[in-house]
Amino acid sequence: MTSISKPLERAAPRFFYGWLIVLIACLGMFITAGTGGYIFGQLIRPLSQAFGWSVGLVSSATLVRSLTSILVVPVVGRITDRVGSRPVMLAGSLIGGGAFMWLSVITDPLLFYAVFTVVVSVGYSMLGGIPSQAAVARWFKRRRGMALSLVTMGISFGGVVMVPLVQYLLDNFGWRFAFGAIGAGIWPGPLKSLLTSRKKDLPRLN
Repeated sequence: MTSISKPLERAAPRFFYGWLIVLIACLGMFITAGTGGYIFGQLIRPLSQAFGWSVGLVSSATLVRSLTSILVVPVVGRITDRVGSRPVMLAGSLIGGGAFMWLSVITDPLLFYAVFTVVVSVGYSMLGGIPSQAAVARWFKRRRGMALSLVTMGISFGGVVMVPLVQYLLDNFGWRFAFGAIGAGIWPGPLKSLLTSRKKDLPRLN
């Protein structure tokens, strides 16, 4: 009995890898909520002045982005089931980050509106939401509710952090710099490695 239990004790992981997945998923929600929804009201006036749009036209971007998400989310869910969360979230971060960096230099109003409403929405649908929660659910069983609740905390943190930060960038550097900074911040650093599935850890669901 003793000879069997000791190797098992040595093999037990010191830290459950799934909590790193929770952190990355939380960051995904932080980005999509913080820069996708909470800051929109702060952008209405700068965009109206830059492109000569009415407040109503700028505000309509919310409707277009919501409609785009309705169409895209089921596709994202299906792709996530087929290939997993990691490649979907990586693609979403590249699309979303690239879109914001592109927006920082676009001068054509129609192209700007299309990228801001459609491309960003597609990228954000792939970065947060379904892929993030699917990644966490794959790693947790007994504590799945707690893990998912920590992920959704990223939504609120996104508003708390990004609203004053973006306002500072708008006041001191302008909206184009703010868009570029958002885009650069979205591109992942450790996202690829942290979301890489480690098969040896999968049986140890938390």
